Amino acid sequence: MIRAFHATALMAIFCSMPGSAQTLKYANEQEIYGAAAASPGSTRQVVRRLISFCEGYDQALQASGETTMTNWISRHAAYLAENAEVRARWVAASNDPKVPATTRAAIKNLFDQVEPKTIDSQFESFATPIRTIAPRSTQVEMCKSFFVAISEGEFDLKKNDPTLAAWFDKRIAAKVVK
Repeated sequence: MIRAFHATALMAIFCSMPGSAQTLKYANEQEIYGAAAASPGSTRQVVRRLISFCEGYDQALQASGETTMTNWISRHAAYLAENAEVRARWVAASNDPKVPATTRAAIKNLFDQVEPKTIDSQFESFATPIRTIAPRSTQVEMCKSFFVAISEGEFDLKKNDPTLAAWFDKRIAAKVVK
């Protein structure tokens, strides 16, 4: 259950996306818990959109894109399950009349407004260079480079947010022990 709301806890959610120039530093467990509500689910959305976007440039990219996405999801399956569980708790808090109205509104705003805009922004930061460069063969090569980067773990939680990955690993291990 969410006991206390800290704006920084949920704002940490939206700073743990791929492409960040630095690894996040969390001040406390609540901030990690906030980040766990969005990541790696938000990263999955960015990766899926990027792959779908690239598949439109060349038919040969479709098969490799599907494989790239499937492999990314496989590497993150346990993290995605934990992410969904944590997110469900935040959503429940946003609908709980015992939680202060301002807190409920802030949570809803972050999930309904901030998160989608952040995902859009992250996607656009990858898609814009592809979209604007010529010729088409260069666009295809850029897409292939992104697929390689995704396949090699450049968009993986363990690389982009090792603190959050370790936090999830502890939760997963605790469930196995029970």
